[in-house]
Amino acid sequence: MFHSGGARSAGGNLSPENQALVALLLDQFIESVAGIVEVRSIRRAMVRSCLSCSLIVVMDSQSVWVAAEKQSGMPTTMSFDHSTRRFTANEILEAAQWEFGFDAPFVIGFPSELLGKGKEDRVQSIEAIAMAHVESELQRVQKMMQVIPVNPVFGPVSYAVDPHLAFVLMPFTDELTNKVRS
Repeated sequence: MFHSGGARSAGGNLSPENQALVALLLDQFIESVAGIVEVRSIRRAMVRSCLSCSLIVVMDSQSVWVAAEKQSGMPTTMSFDHSTRRFTANEILEAAQWEFGFDAPFVIGFPSELLGKGKEDRVQSIEAIAMAHVESELQRVQKMMQVIPVNPVFGPVSYAVDPHLAFVLMPFTDELTNKVRS
């Protein structure tokens, strides 16, 4: 699953008590996501949180952030307490990429007050977060399906851009050749 089950390495400075609260929150979130996926007959692989993922959990002053990436090997969970700071989703995403080396992470945010509530008291909030997550994953897949992969004949682009140069691809006819030369 997304955050538990099987072998998993773990680290970070989040207290065991807060780790347990986050695990309960993520259990409920994944339960909600799985329900949405099943009801809507969505393939599990389309929603990355339905798969085994490596996680970075950050607890800041107002939120619990989870940056995750699908993991085919042994997943990792790194949990950090930054309760004196406040982060944006974009800052968490960038940290996942540039500090932890995630290639294609996704970020889910939970208000930190949900940690102190019981399962029944946070159902609506968790379901809203889960629905937004599933919708964003479906939009991601739809966007990927609309992209036309390009394999350049001349190989991959691996040169520095020079704003003073232009590459022109055109048919060789006398009329067009004369226009280029003039």
